Amino acid sequence: MISQGDHLRLVEQERLRLERKKRTQEEMLKDFVMILENMMKPRQALTAMMCALAGIVSIAVGSFYLVQNPENAQKANELAAILIAHGLAQILLTTTYFVTCVQTSIAVTRGVEGAFQIVVGVIIAGVYVLLAAISLIIGFYGFYKAIALCSNVDYFNTESPTYVPQPEFCAALTVFVFHIITILVKCCCWK
Repeated sequence: MISQGDHLRLVEQERLRLERKKRTQEEMLKDFVMILENMMKPRQALTAMMCALAGIVSIAVGSFYLVQNPENAQKANELAAILIAHGLAQILLTTTYFVTCVQTSIAVTRGVEGAFQIVVGVIIAGVYVLLAAISLIIGFYGFYKAIALCSNVDYFNTESPTYVPQPEFCAALTVFVFHIITILVKCCCWK
């Protein structure tokens, strides 16, 4: 049989263990919140909105020219498809960013009881990083394709496989240069 003193000592040890576990969880949650709050700067939100706007323009330009370009204009259709993919990636990236911000705000309000919100926020932040990598790849690929066309683009002969309407080419180049500038701004300037 366990004596009354042993029982009280075991209860006290269990209480201390649970208290340490709770403090560890609180510290871990504070670390997660700090990481997620670093994503929620007003300048980052402004950049995200600018990227979403560029994504909408990219989708509109790509869709318009994908329908308008002749079928044999391979380079123009490829550039239009890259513009659409880039625009979709930018809109998904911005949406994920704002969902992460909302999740983090809810979690901060709830505190330790909102641990589920913080875990979901961290998962969504992971999705954000994945989408950022995909967007980065598409943007650099589109920039590479646009620059590669500079030397042999044909603005006038619609029968040429390198035919690209000049407004489409200029819009694509502008979108992809803007993409590179926003990457630099996000990484270097607005920490």
